[in-house]
Amino acid sequence: MNYLDMDIIIYNSFKNKIPIIYVQCFFRFSLKYLKKILQKNLIQYKKKILFIPYWVADYLILKKICLLKFPLCFSLYFLKSLFFNYKKTLLKKLCFRFLHFGILFSLNSMYYKTYKLLQKIIFFRCHGILNIFTD
Repeated sequence: MNYLDMDIIIYNSFKNKIPIIYVQCFFRFSLKYLKKILQKNLIQYKKKILFIPYWVADYLILKKICLLKFPLCFSLYFLKSLFFNYKKTLLKKLCFRFLHFGILFSLNSMYYKTYKLLQKIIFFRCHGILNIFTD
């Protein structure tokens, strides 16, 4: 499979049955596009939606690492509002990414219940996206 020829590749994890959406179009990616995906797949995916770069997804699947799950208090509505209501003037060009892979591994067994804690582990870049969120 050639990832470079595709903007979005959808892969379903058999073990966890969590939908995974690979986002390849980093520099052309917009939050408006993300919103359209969320709205389109809201019924199908319910409250389990996952956005990660394809190379990270391949690594996680290869290592059979349990993917991050947020507690029930992190509703899909809350996560959508986090992305779409934060500094509207900047949203169109912003992508999100975790600080480093170490955080990914350490978060697998943790649950974050406050907005402030979520803000601490996410920072903004104009390159790439590594947003992992499931309800």
